[in-house]
Amino acid sequence: MTLARQREAARFWSDPSLNDLELLHAQYTAHQFAPHSHETFAIGVVLTGALSFSCRSPSEVISAGHIMIIHPGEVHTGRCVGDRGCTYRMLYPKMETLRAVFPERNRAPRDFPFFRNQNIADPHLAKRIVQLHLCLENSATPLLAKESRLIEVISRLVGRHASLQPSVDLRKTDKASIRKTLQCIQERYSENLSIRELSELVSMSPFHLLREVKKQTGLPPHAYLTQIRIQKARQLLKGSTPIADIALQTGFCDQAQFTKRFKQIVGTTPGHFRQQQQ
Repeated sequence: MTLARQREAARFWSDPSLNDLELLHAQYTAHQFAPHSHETFAIGVVLTGALSFSCRSPSEVISAGHIMIIHPGEVHTGRCVGDRGCTYRMLYPKMETLRAVFPERNRAPRDFPFFRNQNIADPHLAKRIVQLHLCLENSATPLLAKESRLIEVISRLVGRHASLQPSVDLRKTDKASIRKTLQCIQERYSENLSIRELSELVSMSPFHLLREVKKQTGLPPHAYLTQIRIQKARQLLKGSTPIADIALQTGFCDQAQFTKRFKQIVGTTPGHFRQQQQ
């Protein structure tokens, strides 16, 4: 069944020849994404309807034909506006993929590229992004054509709309402590961690820890832990481990809880996601 005939559908795939670039072609109606972030950029075009997402501003509505950009690690939600839903195509390039187009900026790894405007009205570039997406969806497209189109789109996007990222006001002592906290969560994601244990690890009060983790990641510790678990699960779903085992290995109490959280963040079920990786 095609996307046009389904009320809700999402197709995920990745291209190993393009630094494991991930792609999504989605149609949603009632689905609402829980607060989450990506390890990569999220760059897409709304094809029909309108998509509302909250990020730096309380709410941003992306109309059909507009480009949406979300930075790595930037927490956001998402839902379609209206009863008819929306369709869109997304690319998820890694930071190094964007920066490779501008090697002269590699000395500033954390402040470039940055997009102040995340709702971009650039019809010609939006058309190019959709053409690139369709090109990458076709398995018969030669590698040289894929690389050329990707470089062209990224260079135009960054050249027209990117700038330097504003500095974040966070004390050095807090940076080190929060970095240690996040590393602990990343390494012990399958465990039932407590806020007391994390706060004792870095000698912070639970309140201070909660505030600083959210300031740096956009998520409270428990939501950040869930996101790390989902990231690990996505990797495991590309293999043959049973889904019930993946749920337990990544710290969820059962498969039902895992499926619920996975769909809230990824937009589809673990089983459907796995089928599309084959």
